[in-house]
Amino acid sequence: MKIKSNAKINLSLKVIGKEMSLFGTGCLHYIESVMVPINIYDYIEINESATDEIIGMDIPMESNLMYKALCKVRDKFKIEKCVKIIIDKRIPVFAGLGGGSGNAASIILALNEMWGLSMTPEEMMNLGKKVGSDVSFFIMNRPAFVYGTGDKISLIKNFEKIKGILVFDGDKSSTKEVYDNIDEFPFSKPIDKDELNDIVSNKRNIKCVNDLEKGLNLSMIKKINQIKRDLELCGAKTSLMSGSGGSVFGIFEDEENKNDCYKELKNKYKFVCEFETLSQ
Repeated sequence: MKIKSNAKINLSLKVIGKEMSLFGTGCLHYIESVMVPINIYDYIEINESATDEIIGMDIPMESNLMYKALCKVRDKFKIEKCVKIIIDKRIPVFAGLGGGSGNAASIILALNEMWGLSMTPEEMMNLGKKVGSDVSFFIMNRPAFVYGTGDKISLIKNFEKIKGILVFDGDKSSTKEVYDNIDEFPFSKPIDKDELNDIVSNKRNIKCVNDLEKGLNLSMIKKINQIKRDLELCGAKTSLMSGSGGSVFGIFEDEENKNDCYKELKNKYKFVCEFETLSQ
């Protein structure tokens, strides 16, 4: 079976609190984020095999979210089959684009179909929560308000397509380090019920802000701000870091400006591409 696994961006991301993990593995941070899927893809092939194997990623299989997703599905249904996964990895890693989480969600969705498991979206989302914080979002894979520890999702109705430029220069940030650093700052105020209803019904403009930019080290802050300035000088109406970094996206209203920006920046940074949001 061949499948596509897309990336996401965070149009907003606020950190509103934290608590200690029940398993003593550190802190769980509570967020509020508007997340949207975008048309940048990894390409995955998955088939049954004599042994488990993942080809195309240079990390131990046991650390790979795709393998963790596979194990959760097998454990739930007491399945003993093995699979071979081949991935053509095109979404930059450690870039705040949710590539690994999207890959894991794609495996859950694929196995549900391959093995005729008849899981509902809710059941697949519950499995996804046990794999990673953004996996549940990718099961639904639609514009959404994501909150809690990333496990609660409210879909946004009639979301208008966004077009932009995504830039990543290879400067990787540690998600754990960024979240640890954010604890030095006051948490953001959570939205109230009326604000949430306005967002999911698409009656309120989204304020593009990412609290995690405050948790970057000085060299990353300098690089992120440089990319944001370059995008805005090209005509982006908004530029923002996605997730915990280090990718930055710029949103454009004018198609010509967007195209010109791509031509100007593609030779300046390691990864530059045009994108659109996915609504379905």
